[in-house]
Formats: sequence, C-alpha cells, structure tokens
Amino acid sequence: MTSGKAKLKRSGMIFSQVPFLPSTKEQTLNVIKLLEGRKGYLADLGSGDGRLVFAASSMGFRCTGFEINSILLAYSRSKAWWRGVPHTDIHFVKQDFWKVSFIRICISSILH
Repeated sequence: MTSGKAKLKRSGMIFSQVPFLPSTKEQTLNVIKLLEGRKGYLADLGSGDGRLVFAASSMGFRCTGFEINSILLAYSRSKAWWRGVPHTDIHFVKQDFWKVSFIRICISSILH
C-alpha cells in the first residue's frame, strides 16, 4: 500500500508543503457553468497556476487569486502580464487564504 505523500507526488507537483493539484478541465468548466449569468468579483483560494482566475476573468469577473506558493504565484503573474491583462481585472496575491478578509467578495470558489 502506498502512503498519501507518494500518491500526491504521482498525481500532482509538490513545490512546498502544500501540494499543487491543478483543476481538471471538467472542474473548471463546472465552475464556469455556475458563474454564467452572474457578475462581480471572484476569489480563487489556492489559485495555483491561475486557470480558474483566467477563465472567470474572460467572463467579465474581476478576480483575485490567493496563493502561498511563490513559484505558482510568479507563474500566474507572468501569464497575466504576457496576456496583457490589466491589474484591475486580475490580481494574484501571496497570502494564506485562512488569513484573508472576504468583506468585498461576493462569489468565492475553492477548487483545491
């Protein structure tokens, strides 16, 4: 029998103490379906590579991705820069989502 850590290493990447298990296309599409017809602000808690943030932004949402992994945060920010997405539309923050104030957030999604 394999340990939980061995399973994580096979199914995702471990860059820090928290494993990176990217959302599947199906999971992302399910969230997009839930957002249809809505407007506002979306927070992705544990945003990883930013795939949900970019998908929601393309639907008109203003988004913030909260991520504690510096490598994934740099990747997401670089991706936003290369795509020319304004900081007013997408923002990635290095912060533990357990310590975030959600006062201005209307729709929140946790995929991980």
